[in-house]
Amino acid sequence: MILSIFFCDISIFLTEKIPDTKVFHLISGIVVYLFNCFLHFA
Repeated sequence: MILSIFFCDISIFLTEKIPDTKVFHLISGIVVYLFNCFLHFA
């Protein structure tokens, strides 16, 4: 639950800092992918 809020904060921060939505989607996609891998191998 805390991690979900944490990622939401990162998403909001990136949206404010990075105007290009393509870059934002790319970064968020990589973050979600790495997070899923971490949960899978943890």
